[in-house]
Amino acid sequence: MNNIPSKEAIRLCRETEDIKTILELTNHVDPIVRQRALKEICPCRVKDDIDVFWERVVEMTDDPADNVR
Repeated sequence: MNNIPSKEAIRLCRETEDIKTILELTNHVDPIVRQRALKEICPCRVKDDIDVFWERVVEMTDDPADNVR
């Protein structure tokens, strides 16, 4: 999942409902994809408390890219 083209990964961020897929996209090499995936797992957007999403959101505060943090 980390090596799929950025355009395809961004489309997948918008369209997937699979938790594993969206979490994998938060580790994509492209920070723009990681940022988009992060927006998709935001609890305000999901409207539910999903522990693995919260854990990943907190982990991403240390992301090397400014646009992701």
